[in-house]
Amino acid sequence: MMVARRKDAGHTRVLSPEQINLLLAAKRENHKRSAHTLLSILQIKGMPANAHIRTVQRVLKQQSMGGKWKLKRPPVLLPMDIQDPMEVWMGDYSPGVYLPHPHKPGKMAQTQLCLWFDAGGSFAVSGQYYWEANQFNGMCTLKEGMLRFGIPTKVYVDNGELAGEQVKRVCAYLGVIFCVGRPYHKEGRAHAERMFQTIQGAFESELRAYPVKTIEDLNHRFNAWLNLFWNKRLIGNKTAIGRFNDAKGQVKKLKSHDLSLFLFEDKRVVRKNCLVYVQNIKFWVDPPLIGKEVMVRYNPNDLQFIEIFRNGKKYQTAYPFDPNNFAYKLCRQISLKEPKEEKCEEKVCDFLGVLAEKYPKEAHLESGGDMFIETIEHVLKKPLDGLQKGIAIKFFNDSGPFDLDKIQLNLQAICKRKGTDLHIHYYLEAIDKLPRGNGGNKND
Repeated sequence: MMVARRKDAGHTRVLSPEQINLLLAAKRENHKRSAHTLLSILQIKGMPANAHIRTVQRVLKQQSMGGKWKLKRPPVLLPMDIQDPMEVWMGDYSPGVYLPHPHKPGKMAQTQLCLWFDAGGSFAVSGQYYWEANQFNGMCTLKEGMLRFGIPTKVYVDNGELAGEQVKRVCAYLGVIFCVGRPYHKEGRAHAERMFQTIQGAFESELRAYPVKTIEDLNHRFNAWLNLFWNKRLIGNKTAIGRFNDAKGQVKKLKSHDLSLFLFEDKRVVRKNCLVYVQNIKFWVDPPLIGKEVMVRYNPNDLQFIEIFRNGKKYQTAYPFDPNNFAYKLCRQISLKEPKEEKCEEKVCDFLGVLAEKYPKEAHLESGGDMFIETIEHVLKKPLDGLQKGIAIKFFNDSGPFDLDKIQLNLQAICKRKGTDLHIHYYLEAIDKLPRGNGGNKND
């Protein structure tokens, strides 16, 4: 004989449906509210319940709202307001196909695809496979796109390799707005992500049946597929390149003197030996730049030469230091020569003689009198008035010179006994008893 199952099994008999709905609504409003807080809300709303906290927790669990439940809002993907070609270029890296490693026979290495995509025109401006995803390779690909199509209004990249200072510098010089997307937020780069998916399905899938061995062949086939197939597809009644040609008159072109912008740029100070160091390689520059700060532009993958810029203008092209270089030998010979002093036969002015004529021969007595006055004022710790200075100067001229060190010691002893408020004659009488500065007395 089996036990009959209740019709309301699994449902609470303490809470009414209205109370349960209020509990769920309060939980949705703030997912951090506990069961104890929810019971208090029922009482505040005039629907008190004689229910245990476990009952409320069980009801929430049955509705899949228990534990660490949090209301998750579905992501809303809004289309970017991009209407015209050359308005926004999106750049990013994506893992590519595997190819035989060029330096490790028998091993495979994964390539990295760098792509710049015009979101308004829906066409790829440039793309290249590399062995390494870095900032310089991205700048090279960006340069190829600008040489062919022109300078865009805005550049949009993720917070990765292409968000470096060198790319920011290039965009700032060319007047391009540089934008960086939020990390792990692919919705903002939906155009580029969709293009990568298309490349993987339409291009890289073909390589499984007809593989290539070198990265040069891979890039040749990719550029052929990009320019002869993908960019010529119809979008409405026009091709992607046709839409670009309609707006071609409004696009700024990249000038030839701007090509060096796509090299790495760093500050350097030229040393005393006319050398600058780039990646531990010495480059010799002209001697006038010694001690000055210059801007150095270089290709980090090929340091056969560097470009030296001074005050925003190109100064010279420097090459790795070679001790056998003719220009270096010539400059070294010039620096080692002792400079010859040129004799001037024409007499212009006897400067010291003119000064000596204007300077009185007894001026040293006046300077001695000044030091005499300063010594007295220093010991008395107060300045002398005009009358006292006149008496002291006359006394010095009649009885001097004196040994100032002995004057100072004698005056200090007198001031210690009698103070500093006596008449100036009293101190001068004490000084008159001292020997003179040459070791004699006033009668010698």
